[in-house]
Amino acid sequence: MTITDITKFEDEFVIHFGSETTRINAYTLASTLINISDAAKAANAIINPGYGIEIVVEAIAPGSFKVKIKPLYNSLRNLFSAENLKAIILAIVANFIFHNTITNIDQPKIIINDDSVIYETADQKIIVPRYIYDEIKKVESSKDINNSINKMLIEIKKDEKITSIGISNDFDTEDPSIKLPSKLISEEVLIYEEYRKTRSVSEKVNLLILKAILERNTKRKWEFVWRNNRISAPVLDHNFFDEFYAHRITIAPGDILEATITIHQKYNEEAGVFINDKYEVTEVSRHVPRAEQKSYIE
Repeated sequence: MTITDITKFEDEFVIHFGSETTRINAYTLASTLINISDAAKAANAIINPGYGIEIVVEAIAPGSFKVKIKPLYNSLRNLFSAENLKAIILAIVANFIFHNTITNIDQPKIIINDDSVIYETADQKIIVPRYIYDEIKKVESSKDINNSINKMLIEIKKDEKITSIGISNDFDTEDPSIKLPSKLISEEVLIYEEYRKTRSVSEKVNLLILKAILERNTKRKWEFVWRNNRISAPVLDHNFFDEFYAHRITIAPGDILEATITIHQKYNEEAGVFINDKYEVTEVSRHVPRAEQKSYIE
């Protein structure tokens, strides 16, 4: 029986692409890395408010084809106090991949202990410490994380040269501890057309305020200048409004918000590209009064 402790994936893990060759389609590789990165960012936004995360590639090797990735965390300049960093995001992403793997091969027996949760099948046992399991419960219903993992599996299944996808914590092994044959990727989770029609992406930006709507719990749209274009978007960050109503910040036209903006996009079939449809300001990290500005405009 293979026994895997999910904590082994906290600091880094190796992605194994099963193939008869030592080459991989560039789009398959890029799509896998992007979607794992997107899943990590979505999990980190929930688990570590006030911290950013970047997924970097550390090494590439044949075998059939392997990529080692690791997370880099950074503290954001946030108006609001952040909790202590929980450096477990890759372990959470590994758990999502594992969940798609083990449940498509065999329904596991679940053993819940005081200090761990164990998923066990006839030939595999996955150990998840409770401190990670409790954080997983906070994000397990996240549409962004599930969509990212599913989109990764979509591209793996579409690539006929890839026979399996797996992860391990050992760059030298040829037998990853978590492995999913591509033929077992469930069709039920691959709702490809839905993903092609719409998507949402988040980006850290600097927004010049043209018009502010200083009302809490409203989707009335502020007006901003971003990348020399005028856009409209509601501000949905409740902590930001707490700061405003406590008179700790004062808003005026010409001020800048360092913020995270979610861009909702629709797929244009004729052009073959996603086009921005609407915007939402989901988090405000810093308010910059006009008098303090130097070179913030993007």
